[in-house]
Amino acid sequence: MANYKSGEVSWTDTVFDASKKGTGKDSFLRLSPGSNVVRLLTLPHQYHQHKHMIDGGKKFGYRINCSAAHGSCPICEKGTDKAKRRWYLGVIDRKTNTYKILDIGFAVFKAIQTLAKDDDWGDPSRYDIDVVVDPNGGSTGYYTVVAKPPKPLSAGDLVIKEDNDPEALVRRAAPPTPEKVMEKLQSIMEEINSGGHTATAAASGSSDSDAGEDEPADDNYFKNYDGDKKVPF
Repeated sequence: MANYKSGEVSWTDTVFDASKKGTGKDSFLRLSPGSNVVRLLTLPHQYHQHKHMIDGGKKFGYRINCSAAHGSCPICEKGTDKAKRRWYLGVIDRKTNTYKILDIGFAVFKAIQTLAKDDDWGDPSRYDIDVVVDPNGGSTGYYTVVAKPPKPLSAGDLVIKEDNDPEALVRRAAPPTPEKVMEKLQSIMEEINSGGHTATAAASGSSDSDAGEDEPADDNYFKNYDGDKKVPF
Protein backbone atom coordinates (compact mmCIF):
# COMPACT_ATOMS: atom_id res chain seq x y z
CA MET A 1 0.00 0.00 0.00
CA ALA A 2 1.37 3.42 -0.91
CA ASN A 3 2.48 5.72 1.90
CA TYR A 4 -0.19 8.40 1.55
CA LYS A 5 0.44 11.54 3.60
CA SER A 6 -2.54 13.79 4.27
CA GLY A 7 -2.97 17.14 5.97
CA GLU A 8 -0.87 20.30 6.09
CA VAL A 9 2.32 20.27 4.01
CA SER A 10 4.85 22.97 3.19
CA TRP A 11 5.30 24.44 -0.27
CA THR A 12 8.84 23.15 -0.58
CA ASP A 13 8.80 19.63 0.89
CA THR A 14 6.47 18.04 -1.68
CA VAL A 15 8.38 16.19 -4.39
CA PHE A 16 6.97 14.91 -7.69
CA ASP A 17 8.23 12.27 -10.08
CA ALA A 18 10.22 14.43 -12.49
CA SER A 19 10.25 11.71 -15.14
CA LYS A 20 6.50 12.26 -15.77
CA LYS A 21 5.53 15.19 -17.30
CA GLY A 22 -20.82 31.10 -1.85
CA THR A 23 -20.34 32.80 1.46
CA GLY A 24 -19.40 31.53 4.89
CA LYS A 25 -16.27 30.09 6.41
CA ASP A 26 -16.64 26.74 4.67
CA SER A 27 -17.46 27.90 1.12
CA PHE A 28 -15.46 26.97 -1.95
CA LEU A 29 -14.00 29.21 -4.61
CA ARG A 30 -14.71 27.92 -8.10
CA LEU A 31 -12.14 29.28 -10.52
CA SER A 32 -13.73 30.94 -13.53
CA PRO A 33 -12.29 31.59 -17.00
CA GLY A 34 -9.91 34.54 -16.97
CA SER A 35 -8.41 36.19 -13.91
CA ASN A 36 -8.84 34.83 -10.38
CA VAL A 37 -6.84 36.90 -7.90
CA VAL A 38 -6.44 35.45 -4.41
CA ARG A 39 -4.31 35.91 -1.32
CA LEU A 40 -3.10 32.72 0.34
CA LEU A 41 -3.78 32.62 4.07
CA THR A 42 -2.78 29.03 4.87
CA LEU A 43 -0.30 26.38 3.94
CA PRO A 44 -1.60 23.72 1.54
CA HIS A 45 -3.48 20.81 3.10
CA GLN A 46 -2.88 17.66 1.08
CA TYR A 47 -5.35 14.86 0.47
CA HIS A 48 -5.80 11.98 -1.98
CA GLN A 49 -8.79 11.37 -4.19
CA HIS A 50 -10.05 8.76 -6.62
CA LYS A 51 -12.09 9.25 -9.75
CA HIS A 52 -14.31 6.21 -9.48
CA MET A 53 -16.07 5.18 -12.68
CA ILE A 54 -19.28 3.13 -12.41
CA ASP A 55 -21.39 1.81 -15.28
CA GLY A 56 -24.62 3.80 -15.44
CA GLY A 57 -23.26 6.50 -13.16
CA LYS A 58 -21.92 9.99 -13.80
CA LYS A 59 -20.16 10.49 -17.09
CA PHE A 60 -16.96 11.79 -15.48
CA GLY A 61 -17.04 9.53 -12.45
CA TYR A 62 -17.28 10.16 -8.73
CA ARG A 63 -14.78 12.00 -6.59
CA ILE A 64 -14.14 9.81 -3.54
CA ASN A 65 -11.36 10.49 -1.05
CA CYS A 66 -8.90 7.67 -0.45
CA SER A 67 -8.79 5.81 2.88
CA ALA A 68 -5.35 4.22 2.35
CA ALA A 69 -3.89 6.25 5.24
CA HIS A 70 -5.98 4.03 7.54
CA GLY A 71 -4.36 0.89 6.16
CA SER A 72 -6.69 -0.03 3.33
CA CYS A 73 -8.95 1.47 0.70
CA PRO A 74 -11.78 -0.37 -1.11
CA ILE A 75 -11.11 1.56 -4.32
CA CYS A 76 -7.34 1.00 -4.20
CA GLU A 77 -8.03 -2.71 -3.76
CA LYS A 78 -10.08 -2.74 -6.95
CA GLY A 79 -6.96 -1.60 -8.80
CA THR A 80 -8.97 0.49 -11.26
CA ASP A 81 -7.84 3.96 -10.23
CA LYS A 82 -4.83 5.30 -8.39
CA ALA A 83 -5.59 8.10 -5.96
CA LYS A 84 -4.26 11.49 -7.06
CA ARG A 85 -2.90 14.19 -4.78
CA ARG A 86 -4.82 17.42 -4.33
CA TRP A 87 -4.61 20.34 -1.90
CA TYR A 88 -6.95 22.67 -0.02
CA LEU A 89 -5.95 26.29 0.56
CA GLY A 90 -7.58 29.00 2.64
CA VAL A 91 -7.61 32.17 0.55
CA ILE A 92 -9.08 35.65 0.26
CA ASP A 93 -11.03 35.89 -2.97
CA ARG A 94 -10.22 39.38 -4.24
CA LYS A 95 -13.40 39.51 -6.33
CA THR A 96 -15.53 39.44 -3.19
CA ASN A 97 -12.91 40.07 -0.46
CA THR A 98 -14.21 37.05 1.42
CA TYR A 99 -12.62 33.91 2.78
CA LYS A 100 -12.88 30.86 0.53
CA ILE A 101 -11.49 27.35 0.30
CA LEU A 102 -9.59 26.73 -2.93
CA ASP A 103 -9.26 23.12 -4.06
CA ILE A 104 -6.26 22.78 -6.37
CA GLY A 105 -4.61 20.05 -8.42
CA PHE A 106 -1.05 19.52 -9.56
CA ALA A 107 -0.84 22.29 -12.17
CA VAL A 108 -1.73 25.13 -9.80
CA PHE A 109 0.16 23.63 -6.86
CA LYS A 110 3.34 23.20 -8.89
CA ALA A 111 3.18 26.77 -10.20
CA ILE A 112 2.81 28.18 -6.67
CA GLN A 113 5.54 25.86 -5.43
CA THR A 114 7.87 27.24 -8.11
CA LEU A 115 7.26 30.76 -6.78
CA ALA A 116 7.81 29.57 -3.21
CA LYS A 117 11.21 28.14 -4.15
CA ASP A 118 12.28 31.23 -6.09
CA ASP A 119 14.69 33.51 -4.19
CA ASP A 120 13.06 36.64 -5.59
CA TRP A 121 9.51 35.68 -4.63
CA GLY A 122 9.65 33.22 -1.73
CA ASP A 123 6.72 32.73 0.64
CA PRO A 124 3.57 32.98 -1.53
CA SER A 125 1.56 34.40 1.37
CA ARG A 126 3.50 37.69 0.95
CA TYR A 127 1.71 38.66 -2.24
CA ASP A 128 -1.50 38.13 -4.20
CA ILE A 129 -1.48 35.57 -6.99
CA ASP A 130 -3.63 35.49 -10.09
CA VAL A 131 -4.72 32.05 -11.26
CA VAL A 132 -5.55 32.68 -14.91
CA VAL A 133 -7.83 30.07 -16.47
CA ASP A 134 -7.72 29.57 -20.23
CA PRO A 135 -10.35 27.01 -21.31
CA ASN A 136 -8.56 26.72 -24.66
CA GLY A 137 -5.11 26.29 -23.14
CA GLY A 138 -5.00 22.51 -23.31
CA SER A 139 -3.39 20.24 -20.74
CA THR A 140 -0.30 22.46 -20.33
CA GLY A 141 -1.83 25.92 -20.61
CA TYR A 142 -5.17 25.64 -18.87
CA TYR A 143 -3.75 27.42 -15.81
CA THR A 144 -1.19 30.21 -15.51
CA VAL A 145 -0.20 31.48 -12.07
CA VAL A 146 0.98 35.10 -11.97
CA ALA A 147 2.58 36.65 -8.88
CA LYS A 148 1.53 40.20 -7.99
CA PRO A 149 3.93 42.70 -6.34
CA PRO A 150 4.49 41.86 -2.66
CA LYS A 151 2.43 43.89 -0.20
CA PRO A 152 1.37 43.40 3.42
CA LEU A 153 -2.10 42.30 4.35
CA SER A 154 -4.50 45.19 4.81
CA ALA A 155 -6.40 45.74 8.05
CA GLY A 156 -9.44 44.10 6.43
CA ASP A 157 -7.33 41.16 5.28
CA LEU A 158 -6.04 40.66 8.81
CA VAL A 159 -9.60 40.55 10.17
CA ILE A 160 -10.54 37.90 7.60
CA LYS A 161 -7.44 35.88 8.51
CA GLU A 162 -8.17 36.13 12.24
CA ASP A 163 -11.78 35.08 11.73
CA ASN A 164 -10.92 31.96 9.74
CA ASP A 165 -8.62 29.27 11.10
CA PRO A 166 -7.51 26.20 9.09
CA GLU A 167 -9.84 23.83 10.98
CA ALA A 168 -12.11 23.37 7.97
CA LEU A 169 -9.08 22.43 5.86
CA VAL A 170 -7.85 19.96 8.46
CA ARG A 171 -11.29 18.35 8.59
CA ARG A 172 -11.69 18.14 4.84
CA ALA A 173 -8.16 16.83 4.23
CA ALA A 174 -8.53 14.08 6.84
CA PRO A 175 -8.81 10.72 5.04
CA PRO A 176 -12.07 8.83 5.49
CA THR A 177 -12.11 5.37 7.03
CA PRO A 178 -12.45 2.35 4.73
CA GLU A 179 -15.95 1.90 6.16
CA LYS A 180 -16.91 5.43 5.06
CA VAL A 181 -15.63 4.74 1.56
CA MET A 182 -17.72 1.56 1.42
CA GLU A 183 -20.77 3.50 2.60
CA LYS A 184 -20.16 6.03 -0.18
CA LEU A 185 -19.85 3.29 -2.80
CA GLN A 186 -23.02 1.59 -1.59
CA SER A 187 -24.88 4.90 -1.63
CA ILE A 188 -23.80 5.55 -5.22
CA MET A 189 -24.91 2.07 -6.31
CA GLU A 190 -28.27 2.48 -4.58
CA GLU A 191 -28.76 5.80 -6.36
CA ILE A 192 -27.91 4.30 -9.73
CA ASN A 193 -30.07 1.19 -9.18
CA SER A 194 -33.04 3.33 -8.14
CA GLY A 195 -32.79 5.32 -11.35
CA GLY A 196 -31.85 8.46 -9.47
CA HIS A 197 -28.86 9.14 -11.68
CA THR A 198 -27.87 8.28 -15.23
CA ALA A 199 -24.77 8.85 -17.32
CA THR A 200 -26.68 11.18 -19.62
CA ALA A 201 -27.92 13.34 -16.77
CA ALA A 202 -24.39 13.62 -15.40
CA ALA A 203 -22.78 14.93 -18.55
CA SER A 204 -22.74 18.49 -17.27
CA GLY A 205 -20.38 17.89 -14.35
CA SER A 206 -17.79 15.65 -12.75
CA SER A 207 -18.31 16.12 -9.03
CA ASP A 208 -20.79 14.50 -6.70
CA SER A 209 -19.78 16.55 -3.70
CA ASP A 210 -18.93 20.15 -2.86
CA ALA A 211 -18.44 22.70 -5.60
CA GLY A 212 -14.73 22.90 -5.01
CA GLU A 213 -13.40 21.79 -8.36
CA ASP A 214 -10.80 23.89 -10.10
CA GLU A 215 -10.17 21.61 -13.06
CA PRO A 216 -11.86 21.02 -16.43
CA ALA A 217 -14.77 18.59 -16.27
CA ASP A 218 -12.96 15.77 -18.02
CA ASP A 219 -10.18 13.24 -17.46
CA ASN A 220 -7.57 16.01 -17.08
CA TYR A 221 -9.03 16.60 -13.62
CA PHE A 222 -7.48 13.37 -12.41
CA LYS A 223 -4.45 13.21 -14.71
CA ASN A 224 -1.71 11.27 -12.92
CA TYR A 225 1.10 13.83 -12.96
CA ASP A 226 2.94 11.92 -10.24
CA GLY A 227 3.55 8.93 -12.51
CA ASP A 228 3.28 5.30 -11.55
CA LYS A 229 6.26 5.13 -9.22
CA LYS A 230 6.18 5.78 -5.51
CA VAL A 231 7.34 9.27 -4.72
CA PRO A 232 8.37 10.83 -1.39
CA PHE A 233 5.72 12.99 0.28
